[in-house]
Amino acid sequence: MNTKEAIKAIDNNWPPENYIMLREALELAKQALNKQIPKEAIEVVSRNNERLKNKVLLGRCPNCQAFISDGHEKANVCKCGQALIWREL
Repeated sequence: MNTKEAIKAIDNNWPPENYIMLREALELAKQALNKQIPKEAIEVVSRNNERLKNKVLLGRCPNCQAFISDGHEKANVCKCGQALIWREL
C-alpha cells in the first residue's frame, strides 16, 4: 500500500461522528501521510554560494512557507516534515 492508497483507505473507512478521538487521530494520520507526498518548493531562485563555490537553490516550503535551501543538510524534507522536490532553474 502506498501513501495515496493509505489516505484513500482512511477516507473510505471514516468512523461515525461519535468516535471523536478516533476521528482526530485519523485526521492527524492523514496530515502526516500528506506530508510524505513530495511537493515542489515554491518561489525558487538560484544563488551563488561563495564559500562553497557552487550554486544553491533557495525557496519556500509549500506547506509551512518556511525558507529553505537545497544546499542545506536534509534539504529534501522541510522542518515541518513536508517532503520536497527541487526543480532545476
